[in-house]
Amino acid sequence: MNSPILNTAGEVLYIIHHVQDITESVKMRLRHEEHLRATEKHKEQAAQAETQLALRSNEVEAIKLKVKPAETSTSTIKRKSWCSFYGHFAGWTAAARLSRPLRT
Repeated sequence: MNSPILNTAGEVLYIIHHVQDITESVKMRLRHEEHLRATEKHKEQAAQAETQLALRSNEVEAIKLKVKPAETSTSTIKRKSWCSFYGHFAGWTAAARLSRPLRT
């Protein structure tokens, strides 16, 4: 920055030259820009991870829907098999089991 020193007639006698070191402010601005870029990159990675999580969650739910009927039919088969097995040794027949009142 230059500042002229004038005499009484308005003529320039001296010029005072002032130098200001802006190295630190430039470095700070560059660090700030780098930080902004890194923040954007992390936001993009978080969005991608969120999308992947949602996809995996949907896949798990779809698998659960397929597995649940299989579990139900398996447990029904096991229950029927156990009743038949136990009923055989207890002397039950299918008709006898059906004729008995339900226990509450």
